[in-house]
Amino acid sequence: MEQKTEKIRIRVTPEELEHLKKCSGSSSIVFKNGRENFSGYLREKLLLETNHKNQVMEKEIKELRYELRKIGTNVNQIAKKINGGFGTAGDIAELKNYMERIEKIMDDFYKEVESIWQSPS
Repeated sequence: MEQKTEKIRIRVTPEELEHLKKCSGSSSIVFKNGRENFSGYLREKLLLETNHKNQVMEKEIKELRYELRKIGTNVNQIAKKINGGFGTAGDIAELKNYMERIEKIMDDFYKEVESIWQSPS
């Protein structure tokens, strides 16, 4: 996770501050010790509003599609060979490896999506 080194100061009325604190108290963004993460709540709202997290997700999805397309091409070639009666036990093992690779890629992608959306940015 990238280090947060920059600060932003904004001015709000006491009523606005109270409202924001009330909203952040009902959010799921908390520190590991259970204390609410007001800064994380505000970051999350701003980054979602400005579409930042969606841009990160689009990049991840694009990379995933590229990788799966490459694997899909190889799987299709092996399947065609097997269906044509020319497949070997090695081809079946290779096909199994590709399927396991797809499963790992999808698991990793799911974890990445989860970390992006659950992180307080």
